Amino acid sequence: MGVNSNLTRKNKSSGVDQLLQTNVTVKSEMKSSDDIILIDFRDIDFNDLNAVAEFDSTELIKDLAENILEIGQQEIIVVYKNEFNRYTLISGERRTRAVAYYYGKDSTLSPLLKARVVKKPMDRLTEEETILSFNESRKLTEEQLIELVRSYLSLFDKLKEAGRKPKGQLRDWVAMKLQIGQKRAEKYIHIIQGKKTIEDFAPKPKDTDNSKEPAESELWQRIAEKILRNATGCKCTVKSSYLKIDFNDKDTLTEIFSTFGLDEVEEY
Repeated sequence: MGVNSNLTRKNKSSGVDQLLQTNVTVKSEMKSSDDIILIDFRDIDFNDLNAVAEFDSTELIKDLAENILEIGQQEIIVVYKNEFNRYTLISGERRTRAVAYYYGKDSTLSPLLKARVVKKPMDRLTEEETILSFNESRKLTEEQLIELVRSYLSLFDKLKEAGRKPKGQLRDWVAMKLQIGQKRAEKYIHIIQGKKTIEDFAPKPKDTDNSKEPAESELWQRIAEKILRNATGCKCTVKSSYLKIDFNDKDTLTEIFSTFGLDEVEEY
C-alpha cells in the first residue's frame, strides 16, 4: 500500500502544537464517542476494507508529508477504538501514512495525528459503506474512481444478500453515492463488468486529413451543383431530398425556366 509504518515504540517528540497547529490535550483513553484527541500513528491500524487506498502512490504520500510538516495537519482523521485497545481507521489513511513516512525519516518529529474517535460501526457492511462514503470526497484518479465503483458494486451485492438491498437501480445508487451523472456511473460499471474498456470512452481524434476523398453521396451532389451553376449562373445547393437555386429577380427566374425547357410560364 505504499509507505509502511514502523511500529517500534519510541519517545514522543516535543513541538506537537507547532506541527499540528492545535492545542488539543493528549488523552490516553477515550471517554466518549466523537472526542477529538491526538493519537500516535503507531497505535493506529489500517482498515482492510479501504481498497481504494492501495492505489495511493509513494510520491503522493511524500508530497502530503511535506505539506503536513509545512502547514500542519489540515484535516482530522476518523478512527474507532477496537478490541485490541488500539484505533482502526475509518478515514485518513493518506495522512496517517504521511506522518509514518516523515517520522521514519526523522524520529525527532512528532508521530501524533489529530483524530476524531467515533463509535465502532454496528457491522462490517456499515463499516465498509462508511469508509466508501469518506473516499467519495477524496481527489481520485480515474483508476481509483473505478476501484471505488468496484467496491460499491461488491457492497451492493452484500447488502442485497443481507436483505438490505438499496432502493433503485444499481447505476442510480452508484451515481447517487459518488455524486456523478448516471451515464458516467454506467460507464464505470460497464468497464468493471468487462462490457467496455477505458479506451472505448477515450475521445476520438478529429480527422485533419484534408486530402480524404469525399463520400460518394457528397461527390455527386458537388457535381450536380457545378452543372446547375454553370447552366443558370446562380448559386445552387443539392441535397439528398431537395434542390435549391438562389436568384435575385423575375428575369433571372425566367431564364432558369428557359434553361429547363419551361419557356411557357403562365402569368399570375
